[in-house]
Amino acid sequence: MKKLLFAVAFLLISTVTFAQAQDAFRKDVVKFLEMSGVENTYKKVMEPYTQNIPIEKKAEFDKEFNASIKTLLGKMADLYMTALTHEEIKAVIKFYESPAGKKVTSISQSDDFMNKATALGQEWGQGVGEIVQKYAQ
Repeated sequence: MKKLLFAVAFLLISTVTFAQAQDAFRKDVVKFLEMSGVENTYKKVMEPYTQNIPIEKKAEFDKEFNASIKTLLGKMADLYMTALTHEEIKAVIKFYESPAGKKVTSISQSDDFMNKATALGQEWGQGVGEIVQKYAQ
């Protein structure tokens, strides 16, 4: 009987410990996603689509939109957790906290850089479109 109680107690403690480790891992992945600028990138990408929202509806929209981004980040965190270990995420966070990581984030999130990167992507997309048309006929 004592062995059974010990086994059950051990199982419960192991489960709680694993859940806490997973929570810490998930929080670190979300932190990495925020530090890398993913959230800001999604907001920038969506700006053209949100410009026609009337001022009186903007606060309500922002609340719902920001909640949807948090949901997306949570789903992305789950995906990253299948591809990277907690130690790897900690290493990436360490990079983003370094001077070089902060510079990379600063540059990649600047409006000028984003505009130039978007222009490059559009130019590339047009070229690919021409290639597709060439071979689709």
